[in-house]
Amino acid sequence: MPIPSPPPFEHENVAINNFVKMLLGAPNMNNHAQLIMMSGIYLNNIELIKYSTDIDPSIVNTPVTSGTMAAIDAIFKPFFEAEMGAETAPA
Repeated sequence: MPIPSPPPFEHENVAINNFVKMLLGAPNMNNHAQLIMMSGIYLNNIELIKYSTDIDPSIVNTPVTSGTMAAIDAIFKPFFEAEMGAETAPA
């Protein structure tokens, strides 16, 4: 089954916008599907998450490496002010 075209993507933060667009245009990159999935989770973007599973259906069962988390946190943490795995106390 062919992989569909990447979903359209725009974000107000330039770093996030450029990072995700780079991922969507670089199909041969290492951890491609996992980086897209983690970006989709961080952004609560169902289209990115779905696209990552279209690229690699087994990605949902693939452990996330510390290197992948570090890359994702480096891009998203400054905008969201929290790491992906950080615990937060209820308000």
